[in-house]
Amino acid sequence: MAISRETLEGEAILLETLEAQVVNIETLEGRWDSVKVHNTSIPRGDSREYRLEVTDENENVVNITGATIYFTVKSFNSDADPGAFQLSSANPAQITIDDGGNGKARIFVTNTNTQDLDIKRYVYDVQVQPASGGVKTVVSGTFTITEDITRTV
Repeated sequence: MAISRETLEGEAILLETLEAQVVNIETLEGRWDSVKVHNTSIPRGDSREYRLEVTDENENVVNITGATIYFTVKSFNSDADPGAFQLSSANPAQITIDDGGNGKARIFVTNTNTQDLDIKRYVYDVQVQPASGGVKTVVSGTFTITEDITRTV
């Protein structure tokens, strides 16, 4: 699985899928308020597992122990939560912090989350709420549901 990291004078957050698609989330000067936009797509009814790794500008891991992570997909930014669907690390079947001390978590988008969605472009983000408080959006973009071929699975 290919892994690459880039930083912009600050922390970098690496998001990779099992399909070896890698997304680097860049922030500025130790803050998480500059958000990388990443657009992704998934066929309706499919599942994906995303791996999240949080590192600083020197590629040192950021401890996310005790944090709560949210993955939210909506038709419009202004839609009320949970939107089309929302996953949380409060439920380890949705988001698991595998190794908080090493900044590692996994996000599980299941076929149940995507099977009834319309074929269209949604918006999404990933937010981290550290145990110390606050909320930091680490990635956002479009989440496009594409047409599936097989509907009997």
